[in-house]
Parts: sequence; C-alpha cells; structure tokens
Amino acid sequence: MRVVRLTVVPDADGMLRFAIPAAEAGRFEAEVRLTPVPAADGAPEPPRTIHPSYPPGWEHVYGSIQDETFVRPPDLPLTPVEPLG
Repeated sequence: MRVVRLTVVPDADGMLRFAIPAAEAGRFEAEVRLTPVPAADGAPEPPRTIHPSYPPGWEHVYGSIQDETFVRPPDLPLTPVEPLG
C-alpha cells in the first residue's frame, strides 16, 4: 500500500479533479478521504443553506423556473385499484 497525499481546490462547478500517478501497471483500489482545510486568513467558510451534495449554482440549471409567482398545481386524486391476489 502506498499513501499519496494531495491538496486540491474545487473547480468553479464545485468538483474536485485530480490525478494520482501509478508507478506500475495493474489494478488498484483507491480510498479517498476529504478533509476540509481552513482558509489562510482563519475565517470559517460560510455555512451552506442547502443540502451539501448539491453543487453551487444548482438552482440556476437549464429549464428551471425563474418566475417567483409560479405555484405547483395540486396533485390529482388517486385512482383506486383492485388488490392483487
């Protein structure tokens, strides 16, 4: 087992991209552990107000509705079905 330590910065789209050199050919199993690094000035990063798995800018995707007055219509009533068996 060989440990490779990298310090990476997310791209503008919030994705981490990195390459790990392999000294030999073959198959490898990789384990990635992400550890946040505090800002150089010591200021904490602002808390995210959305789920952490959503990338920055997710609310402005193609096809999203920008009209603040848009309201989702109510669900239609369920149609009863016969039980199986």
